[in-house]
This record gives sequence, C-alpha cells and structure tokens, in this order.
Amino acid sequence: METGCISGCRMNKKKGHGLNSHGFFFCSDTIAAERRICYTDSMNKTTFEDILAKEGRLVYKTRGVSMEPMLRQNRDLVIIRVPESRLKKYDTALYKRGSDYVLHRVIRVEQDHYLIRGDNTYTIEKVPDGDVIGILTSFVRKGREVSVTRKGYRLYARIWHAIYPLRAMYVRLRRAAVRTAKRAGLLPLIKKVLGRK
Repeated sequence: METGCISGCRMNKKKGHGLNSHGFFFCSDTIAAERRICYTDSMNKTTFEDILAKEGRLVYKTRGVSMEPMLRQNRDLVIIRVPESRLKKYDTALYKRGSDYVLHRVIRVEQDHYLIRGDNTYTIEKVPDGDVIGILTSFVRKGREVSVTRKGYRLYARIWHAIYPLRAMYVRLRRAAVRTAKRAGLLPLIKKVLGRK
C-alpha cells in the first residue's frame, strides 16, 4: 500500500484537507480523540520521518489496495510508531521505496533485511533495515481502534499468510483463464454474462 497522496483527517468532526508539497496529510492523534491536530507544511517539505521524530507517531489515511482486506483505502486510518527493535514476522512495516512510502507486511526476517509483501500483492520485496522507518501499531475502522496485539488481528495475519499459496494459485488460474478467453474472442461474452462492462 503506497502512502502517497494522503487525505481525509477530521478536525472537530469536520473534514479537513491539508496537503504538503509531497501530498501528505499528517495528524498527531487518532480518530478516537475529539481534538485533531494536523500538520501541513508546503514550504519545508515535511516528511514522515520528521513527524515520527517530532511526535513519536504518525496517523494517516492511505490510498491503495495492496493491504486489503485488512486496510481499505479512503476508509481506515493507520497509526505508525518508530520501531523499538528489529521487526518480527507478521509485523507491518512502513518503509521507503525510492521517494515513495510503502506499508506492507514482513513475511521473513533476515540478518540485515526483511522480505516484505502486501496482503493483496503477489511479489516479494527485499527491504534493508535502514529503509524501514516505522511499524504499524494499530488502525482505526469505523471509529474503533484495533491494536495489532489483539488475538483476532494476530490470527488474521497468520492465516492470511498461510493461505498465500492458494490465493496465488487462484490469481494465476484466473489470469490464465482471461488470456484464454481473449484469444478465443469470448471475453466480451463472458463479461456480458457476468454483468460487467
């Protein structure tokens, strides 16, 4: 889930929009609190690292589908903190990919790097320790904060990772079926039957 072009924090129960020159919208508190303190900086190019160093945590709404079904774009807020130690398997890391910020899950811990993959992606990235700037500690859905220490969350992370081979196989078979349908000229007919445009 790429975190660029973030928007959608609420201030005093009203929608506020404050984008800096990178397109980021920063908040220092969770949606559970009544008061919202949001930071915008169109002159100094404030970064996620700056906010984490100053406030100790970062709260934002992300865009992208790579962490579905856990996180939905334009709906859920995530709360990020600076890691106190090296990440563990199943942790969700905020890291830099060039100039972009990405929030994906750790699937393996190596000596000086991590293997990381989004919950809804099918490629693995090798991410050096130095590129990791934060760790997901909770997220907010429909006004309720869900901690990553909850049993239900930990169970989800393990099950979703365990069934990855089945999910990957389904995606490959679906793509193969689409290619076959295209070659046979049946794709328009299939879409019509399924009611898709």
